[in-house]
This record gives sequence, C-alpha cells and structure tokens, in this order.
Amino acid sequence: MHFCIRPSRTTRPARGISLVELMAAAALLAVLLVATVRILSAMAVQQRAIDHRHAAIQMADNAMERAFATPYSQLTPGEADTIATTVVSQEMLRSAELDVTFGPDADEEHATRIDIAVRWHEGADGVERTHRLTAWRYRLTSNAHATP
Repeated sequence: MHFCIRPSRTTRPARGISLVELMAAAALLAVLLVATVRILSAMAVQQRAIDHRHAAIQMADNAMERAFATPYSQLTPGEADTIATTVVSQEMLRSAELDVTFGPDADEEHATRIDIAVRWHEGADGVERTHRLTAWRYRLTSNAHATP
C-alpha cells in the first residue's frame, strides 16, 4: 500500500514577505538605530564629563597634598606658584588652569588658609567648570609641645 498525502485545497502556499511589510520593518529598524546612536552619543559625552571632573579632583588633591608637605614657614605665594606649575605639568586635564593661594585666616592667628581651584572648559559650547578645595594649616606653637 502506498499513500500519498495531498495538501488541502483550502490552504494557501507560503508566499513570503510583502514589500510593504519589508519597508515597515526597515523603517522601524532605522528609527531604533537612530535612537541607539543618540543614546550612545549622549553617554559618551557624559562619560567625558565624568572623566574631566575626576581629573580635576585628582589635580586639586595633588596640589593640596603638596601644600601640606611643604613646611609651614615656606607657604608663600612663590611656593603656591611652584605647586600649581608642578601639578599642571602632569597634564591630567588638558587646558586646565590651577590656582593655589595661601593666605592668613582672619579668625585664627596661627592658621594659613589654602585655596585651590581647578578650572577647565567642557563640551562643544565651552562651558567653564570649576572644582574648589579649601583647607587650613595650623602652625605649631611652643604651647602645643608642652606636656600637662
């Protein structure tokens, strides 16, 4: 016995994808591709801004560490310029400006205020960003060494 299965006359054979369906799929794919590129571009810009901020924080920390490593008697404007030049020369953040200032504190006789500001330009529009760091360094007096 030999059986042969014939397709039913009510079913249609597969005809493939119509041109309209293909164009709709291509348009949807194009929209998704454009959206993905825009999101990735925005993420890249944000990552660059984060990297710049991190570099500015690192520069300010390096300058502050150098200021605290300097003997108290040598905290002069000339030494502030030396610290700024040294830290900027490390090129952690291109086109950054570093200001280091030492000044007496109005409230404390034996304290020096250390101000550090890192400025840089960011983005296509060149927005200026600033990171500031302030600390006080105290001079040891002869009373500080006395034992009770």
